[in-house]
Amino acid sequence: MNKIKTEVTFIEKNGMNYSRRIERYENGQIASEGIFSKSQNDWSWSVPHGVYKTYYEDGTLKSEEVYDERGIRTGTSCYFNKKGELIRKLEYREDRLVKEENFKIIEIK
Repeated sequence: MNKIKTEVTFIEKNGMNYSRRIERYENGQIASEGIFSKSQNDWSWSVPHGVYKTYYEDGTLKSEEVYDERGIRTGTSCYFNKKGELIRKLEYREDRLVKEENFKIIEIK
């Protein structure tokens, strides 16, 4: 999984500064994308904010996670196989797992 390019755009919203980061595979497909805010500890742009998505090298969605303004995982996180089929769903509240669903894909011929 080689990522060679990271694109960063800085955004100001309601007086807060954010960075929109997109990482791309060598083939140009998006590997991951999300909005980040500064860490209060080291001032790096490492705190995820909102929806963070990852993709397989062919561009198929791999995962989608939701973070609040503090970088705490919240809401529903979904994980997909290489065919784009939902295989796992996790529900978080304040970064605590409260519900887990795993899906088995059955092929009907």
